[in-house]
Amino acid sequence: MKRSLAAVLIFAAFAANVQAVTVDVYYAHLCPDSVRWVQNQLLTLNPTLLNAITLDFIPFGKAQSVNNGQSFICQHGPAECEGNRVQSCVLNLLPTQQAQVNYVGCQMSFTADPRGWECAFRSGVNLNAAEQCVEGTQGTTLQLEAERRTQLISPAFIPTIVFNGQFDQGLQDRSLTDFAGIICELAGLTGEQLENTGVHRGGYEGTERLFETENGYGELVDTLQLLLMSAKEKVLDHHYPNFPERLQ
Repeated sequence: MKRSLAAVLIFAAFAANVQAVTVDVYYAHLCPDSVRWVQNQLLTLNPTLLNAITLDFIPFGKAQSVNNGQSFICQHGPAECEGNRVQSCVLNLLPTQQAQVNYVGCQMSFTADPRGWECAFRSGVNLNAAEQCVEGTQGTTLQLEAERRTQLISPAFIPTIVFNGQFDQGLQDRSLTDFAGIICELAGLTGEQLENTGVHRGGYEGTERLFETENGYGELVDTLQLLLMSAKEKVLDHHYPNFPERLQ
């Protein structure tokens, strides 16, 4: 017990200096490599590391618009175009990053309903609002914005993972097999600090058990979460000074 408490105290001590990281995920609804990345890299990320990053999902892949969005052509066919549109609308309506991760984790699975609505229902999103978005001009607008952003980096491979707003081929290659390791390094959580806190690269082992707290541990964890959120706000201000207010 004393050892676990000491680990929490050590982590809280350096959490104020943790470097928040923005992660833009360029993927496609029916892309097998995108599914594998979500299942093997994103969903195995330690919860503490997940809280240290700001995720932005861009479901478009190697699609292209026709006549300013009158239609779209997608790598894996019309069903992917429809799924990209559904994901854009649902993600736009979900209020928290965790809700978005849960939804993407549900949808980007080889066993998921390819139409996209089962996971939308399970996400708790307002289905009427989502349907209006998909069938209306907002869905087109969201997909055109996804296309604009995707074209800025011209990805050769889907998924493409961009850290802190700058594409880096080395980080892209590593992100396919060591996403957690990159987050650890960019956030400044490396070496002895990680050993002291019990945070491990990949999976939930370590910190999840550490935060199964007793007595007063919960307050320490709450303080840590506030410190991480503050760091995330600072990095957003730095990398996206003119970006519209994001969902919290």
